[in-house]
Amino acid sequence: MKKMIWLVGCVLALSACAEGESDSGPKPQANLDAEHLEEKADGISNRWTTVISELPLNDSVEATIDYPDWFHGYTLSLEAGQEISLRVAVEEESMVRFYGPKTHTGWDGAPKFGRALLAQDVPAGYMVSFEYTADEAGDFMVVVGPKYVWRANYSITTESEIRCDSDDQCPSSMSCEHNGVFCITSPCDVSYSVCVPREECAFDEDCDSGWCAYTEDGSRACKDYVKEGESCGGFRMAHLIDNCEPELICAAPYDIVADVPGVCAMAEVSVAELRANPELYNGRVVVVRGALKTGYGFCTKMACPDTNPCCNSCGSELLLVDQSADSPDSGIGFHENGQALGCSGNECNFMDNCDVDPGNVWTVGEFRWDAEWQTMTFDAKSRWARP
Repeated sequence: MKKMIWLVGCVLALSACAEGESDSGPKPQANLDAEHLEEKADGISNRWTTVISELPLNDSVEATIDYPDWFHGYTLSLEAGQEISLRVAVEEESMVRFYGPKTHTGWDGAPKFGRALLAQDVPAGYMVSFEYTADEAGDFMVVVGPKYVWRANYSITTESEIRCDSDDQCPSSMSCEHNGVFCITSPCDVSYSVCVPREECAFDEDCDSGWCAYTEDGSRACKDYVKEGESCGGFRMAHLIDNCEPELICAAPYDIVADVPGVCAMAEVSVAELRANPELYNGRVVVVRGALKTGYGFCTKMACPDTNPCCNSCGSELLLVDQSADSPDSGIGFHENGQALGCSGNECNFMDNCDVDPGNVWTVGEFRWDAEWQTMTFDAKSRWARP
């Protein structure tokens, strides 16, 4: 029996770009009429989707889509009767689809599906939520992509019980409880009735460690805090809420996209504060409301002929700076998932070919200070464009 609920969350702030446009330019389909747009949407899973990876359960994925990808797809396997809750937050007006079970595997190795089980067009800056119960076991896929621009940020959050018969069917951080029903964390996660509950409580003060959390049946029991860099908050059922350790903040861009999960962080700081006291923040997760700007450019020095005036190779690093900064000297190197971001091309276009569009940004990540080389970098865990 399928159970489907679509809810659109309240918008708190719109994208900085004008409606229907972004710095990366409009998609060709922006000029199609509504009838043709719907025809294309019906086949997006098989014709227009780039399959990215398997979607992790009870976790969040944050990513950026850009040319030449029309849509991104994430697969997941469900058992018969398994329930799953998904939330998709988008920066630009987007199509969100849910397909399954898989009908076959194509010649290209990608899963193929019939018509969408669920379909929703989501306005810019909104989040859509839905729940689904699988009638039969199989492979399913969540698809998301902007309707009118190429580049956009999005996040997907899942919540589901992971059924198991043995420990090797569970993620590395979990084990199959003794009666072989669900994968659980250790110590026992109070969300699952297959566990022996931790001590009952009425207030946080009743817990020797952790905090007093709601359980799935509405009672309360002590639950461990989550650590710096781990997921917290967001629009979740009460028994799935995680709180950060007391000295941390749960950082999320709620003024940009409502109800998305946050990240436990040390503090919200400026780039100037990071540069002034790098030893204090080294290795810590912090939040910065700043801007991404290009650093000093560099080029080869070939003498270009008139027939090829742009023959040199050029590049520039991307820097995280305070919004009021007027010089690259006041910035720090910006990385994402351990990779330095920058711009590259020739002397005529390299400033227009950046890994990430420069502009105002909300970001949370780890600040790193190399005392030997006197260098500073910011490795982003999450990034959202802001006005």
